Amino acid sequence: MGNSEKFTEIKRGRKEHPLKSQIASLYNDKGERSVNNKMHMGATYAACGWDLGKDSAPYSWLFELTPNGNFKRGTLIAELGRFEDEETIRTFAAALCEGKPKVKTALHRMRAIRLTGKPTKAGSVLELQLFLFRCMDEYLEKHTISNDEILEAFRRVCAELEDEGGDE
Repeated sequence: MGNSEKFTEIKRGRKEHPLKSQIASLYNDKGERSVNNKMHMGATYAACGWDLGKDSAPYSWLFELTPNGNFKRGTLIAELGRFEDEETIRTFAAALCEGKPKVKTALHRMRAIRLTGKPTKAGSVLELQLFLFRCMDEYLEKHTISNDEILEAFRRVCAELEDEGGDE
């Protein structure tokens, strides 16, 4: 319990995961951070449809194991699980497996998007795509518009970009 919680008795921060105690019992020699990472890794497994012994071809780079049976990229798997949306997890996982970036670079970009909702300065197509989806979701929360109208808006943006000269 943090200092502010001691005096007010109001729990702050994220809600505790409903299965945290069961997961913690599986890793009784680990600290709370390790247990949290295992829970987030589980969210990534579920979103990507990965399971031990099954073919995970689209995500094989991400779920590659070391000789002692640990994940080579466990930090990335845990960070992916911190996203709330399964589609975002799958999109990032596919992009990571395609681009095979350094772990440090990938973590920096994923955390920037997750925490700020905005791409990093060294942006990518994936980051822009996720940012556009977030903007579209926020717009759709306030306005009713059909899928055809959404596509037409994107077509107009694309046409304007093409008129400006593309990759200049």
